[in-house]
Amino acid sequence: MGALIRALFIRWFASLRYLFRGLKRLPRNWRESLLVIDLTHSPELLPQAGKVSDEFTVIGLWHRLPKEKPSDKAFYSILIVAWYLPALSYRWSLKASAWLWWPLALALTPPFEGLDGHAQRERVAIVSRGAWSKLLLLGLTMLVPWLLLSWYPGIKDWLEPVWPAAAESAQKLLVLFPPPPAGLRYGLIWLAVALGGLLAWHSHNLLAAYDKVLGSPRGYSELTPEEQQRFKSSARPVERLRLWLIVVLILLGQAVALAFIHDRNPPLAEHLVRPWLLQAL
Repeated sequence: MGALIRALFIRWFASLRYLFRGLKRLPRNWRESLLVIDLTHSPELLPQAGKVSDEFTVIGLWHRLPKEKPSDKAFYSILIVAWYLPALSYRWSLKASAWLWWPLALALTPPFEGLDGHAQRERVAIVSRGAWSKLLLLGLTMLVPWLLLSWYPGIKDWLEPVWPAAAESAQKLLVLFPPPPAGLRYGLIWLAVALGGLLAWHSHNLLAAYDKVLGSPRGYSELTPEEQQRFKSSARPVERLRLWLIVVLILLGQAVALAFIHDRNPPLAEHLVRPWLLQAL
C-alpha cells in the first residue's frame, strides 16, 4: 500500500507540475491507449519504472514468483493484483468510453501535429482551395436560411406579402426538414455554422495573402525562413478551426443519434447517458 500511495502521489505531482505539457500530449497518449496498448501490454506502476527495477512491472514480479518461497509467492501475488488490476481496469474503461472522449482528444490536438512545412502548406491548400471550401460554403448557404427561418417564424409572415413564392418555399422547407427544438442539438448546429463562417473567412484572408504559396509547392520553397514561419503562424488558425468544426460535427452526430435512440428506446438511452443530458438534447 505504501508503494501504491507513493506511485499515485508521484503521478499527481507530475501531472500538476507539467499540466500544460500533459494537455498537449493528451491526444497522442489517448490514441496510444486506445489503438496501441491492449490486454497483452504489461502495465507498470509508473511510466518506464521497469528501467529502475523489474519488480515495478507485472512481468518482473511474475518471473520472480517461481524463485521465491511460498510466503513470498503469496506476497508478490497480492502485489500483482493490488498494483496492476486497477491499471488494467482503468485501461479498459478508457477504451469503453472512447465514443465520448475522443472528440475532446481531437479538439486538443495541436495544429499541424507531426507535419513539416510542405505538408502544412498542402493541408491548408486543401482546406482553402479544394473541395473542403466548396462543401463548406454550400453547407453554410443551406443551413443559415433554414436556421434563421426556424428561429424567426415571423419572417415567413413578413415574406408572404412581399415575396409569396419565397414564403411558400420556406414553409415547404420547414415541413420537409423541421429543425430540432431549442436545445443542445440546435446550439451545436449554430456553433458549426459560426465555426464554418470563421473558417471560410480565415481561409479567404490566407488565400488573399498567400495565393502563390498555396497554389504551388515551389512558391513555399521560395519563401525565406522568416516568411515560412509567418505563413505557418497565419495558417495555424485555419487548422485549429478545421479541427474544432470536425469535433462539433461529431458531437452533433452523437447528439442526433442519442435523440433518435431516446425516441425509439427510452430505457436504452437512459442507460447510456444521464437523464438531464437527454432532456437537454
